[in-house]
Amino acid sequence: MYANQVPLVTLIHGQQESFSFGLGHCTSCFPNPHHSEVWFVKVVCTLCVRSSATSLDILGSDYFCKNLNPLIAFGVIKRLSNNNYDNPKLAFDFFDFTRLNLSFIHSIATYNLLLRSLCQMGLHDLAKLVFENMRIDGHLPDSSILGFLVSSFAHVGKFDVAKGLLTNVQSDNVEITSFVYNNLFSLLVNRNRVDEAVSFFREHILRSQCYCPDTCTFNIVIRVETEEDIVPQTFIYNPVIDGFCKAGNVDEANVIVAEMEEKRCKPDKLTFTILIIGHCMKGRMPEAISMFNKMLAIGCAPDRITINSLISCLLKAGMPNEVYRIKQTVAEDWNLEMTALRRNVPLRKNMDIQWLFN
Repeated sequence: MYANQVPLVTLIHGQQESFSFGLGHCTSCFPNPHHSEVWFVKVVCTLCVRSSATSLDILGSDYFCKNLNPLIAFGVIKRLSNNNYDNPKLAFDFFDFTRLNLSFIHSIATYNLLLRSLCQMGLHDLAKLVFENMRIDGHLPDSSILGFLVSSFAHVGKFDVAKGLLTNVQSDNVEITSFVYNNLFSLLVNRNRVDEAVSFFREHILRSQCYCPDTCTFNIVIRVETEEDIVPQTFIYNPVIDGFCKAGNVDEANVIVAEMEEKRCKPDKLTFTILIIGHCMKGRMPEAISMFNKMLAIGCAPDRITINSLISCLLKAGMPNEVYRIKQTVAEDWNLEMTALRRNVPLRKNMDIQWLFN
C-alpha cells in the first residue's frame, strides 16, 4: 500500500514521476501550486477513506509528516465533512490523528467547521471533545459558534453540557449575547424543565458578569410563573416595564402593568416611579399625574425620588399649579417634610434616578 500511494503524492507536489494506484501506469505533473494543494487534499481524503476501516497510520509516514500542515488539514476536513464524503466522523478521526501524532494546532476555522458538522450529524459527544481541544489550543469561540453549540446540545436534551459551555466561556471572558442565554432559557421552559429553568435564571443569568438580562429574558420568566400558576413578584416585572419605557414604548409598559395586576401582583414604589418618569419623557404629563394619583390612592407611599422627579418634569412643562397641588397633597396626606419637596433636583442630575436611563 505504501509503495503504491506515496509516489502518487510525490507527483502531486510537482515532481513528474510514474506511479501506480491499482489502475494502471500514469504520468503527469502539476506546475500550479494551487492545483497541487487541491489534488494533495483529494489524495489524502482518498487515503483516509481507504484506510478508515483499519487505521490512519499511513499518514504518520515521513512523507506526510513533512508535507501535511494545518492548511491542508482544513481542506481535508472540509472535504470529508461536506457533500463529497459527508463523513464528519472520519473528519474527526483525521483531526484527532493529526493533532496527536503530527502535533497540529488546528485553526479556528477548522474547529468551527468540524463542530458544526459533528452537531448536524448528531455526534455531540465528539463535538464536546473538539470544543475542549479548541480551548486547549488557545482558541476562543465567537458568539455565533457558541450560540450554535448551546442550542444544539440543548435540543438533544444535553442541558448540563450546554450550561457547562456557558460556564467555561465565562471564565475565558468570552462575549455572550443575550440570544444565547435567552434561547437556552426558553428551551428549558419549553421542555417543561421549569425548576431547572428557574435555577438557570438565578445561578447563571442573574449572576453573570458578562450579560445583563433584557426584556426578552424577563418575559420568559413571566411565562414560567404563568405556567406554574405562581403569583409573580414585582422585581420580575419592573425591569420589563423599565425596558419598554426606556425604548419610548410607554403604551406597552402600561399593558405589562395591567397584566401584572390581573395576576394579583401589585405595582410597588419603583413600578410607579418608572412609569411616571416614562410618561414624563414622552411629554404625557396628564398620564404621569394620573399615575401619581393612582399611587397615592392604593396606599403606595412615594419617596423623594418619585416626588422630585415628577415636580421637576412638571416645572419644565410649565405646570406650576400642578406642582403646588402635588406638594400640598403629599405634605397633608403623607406627612412628608416640605423641605424635602422644595429640593426640586433636575431630573438628569439626580443620581438616584439616573440609572433608569442608562
